[in-house]
Amino acid sequence: HIAPILTYIAEQIGKTPSNLQIYDPYYCAGTVVQHLNKLGFENVYNQPEDFYQVIQDGCVPQHDVLVTNPPYSGDHFERLLKFCSENNKPALLLIPDHLSKKKHVKDYLEKYFFLTPAERYFYWTPEGLRPNDGNGDDDKKNSKKKSKQHKNLMLGTRNSPFASHWFISTNPVVSNNQIISLIQSTVINLVDGCNVYERQEDIVKASSFRKRKEVEQNEGEAELQRKRQRKKNRVQKGNSAPVIGDGSNPFF
Repeated sequence: HIAPILTYIAEQIGKTPSNLQIYDPYYCAGTVVQHLNKLGFENVYNQPEDFYQVIQDGCVPQHDVLVTNPPYSGDHFERLLKFCSENNKPALLLIPDHLSKKKHVKDYLEKYFFLTPAERYFYWTPEGLRPNDGNGDDDKKNSKKKSKQHKNLMLGTRNSPFASHWFISTNPVVSNNQIISLIQSTVINLVDGCNVYERQEDIVKASSFRKRKEVEQNEGEAELQRKRQRKKNRVQKGNSAPVIGDGSNPFF
């Protein structure tokens, strides 16, 4: 979903996607490198190291753009936003909707625009990375739930616990408003169903609109079913000796 934006950033700084330097400071199982490589971005730095210690030591690797899906617990998101505000590089952050509504996050919102995916993202959690993995009682409580989840030997467990969207800042390479304009004019082509928003509030409004449309559609289908049932009842009532399954009933 973000590949067209990364490609445009690369073009603006005179690079190809394959040599664009991408930095993901939060290491999980290293699969982000594989995913980006498949999209043509072959210069990705993602190592099992303490991001905050790296900052403190002044050893942040050279990069053109930061792309990450940070941990959601504690104050990781706030610390990441603070780093990005001082880093002066484009940043693309995949964040759960609920985190973006925190009070201390609002101070940073004006620096980003937002991209929503066509469908809700699924996440792969490598086995053993959850705090309660292997913890007896907690494992037993969640055993039934886990048994229903899709698992992969290499990737772990697939789940979709919350809706997520991208926080994106393309400054200082190109302004956020310019990127939005290029997307709206299809100079930059996103995957069908993806949308960009200048303000966080617009995402809520668009989401609410979709929900209203879904409700209206569901209500319309329910009314149609009621009409069909009433017609069915009238047909059956008009036949003194109905023959079931004779092909005369339009609803079979």
